[in-house]
Amino acid sequence: MVVSEIELYEILSTKIGKQEAKVLAEFVETKVEKQLVDKLSVFATKEDLAMLEVRLSRNMYIVGVVQFLAIVGSVLMLLKFHIS
Repeated sequence: MVVSEIELYEILSTKIGKQEAKVLAEFVETKVEKQLVDKLSVFATKEDLAMLEVRLSRNMYIVGVVQFLAIVGSVLMLLKFHIS
């Protein structure tokens, strides 16, 4: 059940009075808005994803270079061992 701020105010004003209903409705709105902002701050933005893509690409390149150097080093070591 979804209740708008106005509907909440109207329901509460008949039970607890207009001033108290206004204060309570504003409190509820503020609390809900704060929780929404907190939950939205967890999501990644397009900028975050773009930065992640750049970092992953760079790391993949570095890992590839290191693997290539390890293979070259292994081959050179095998050749040196085989020649001796």
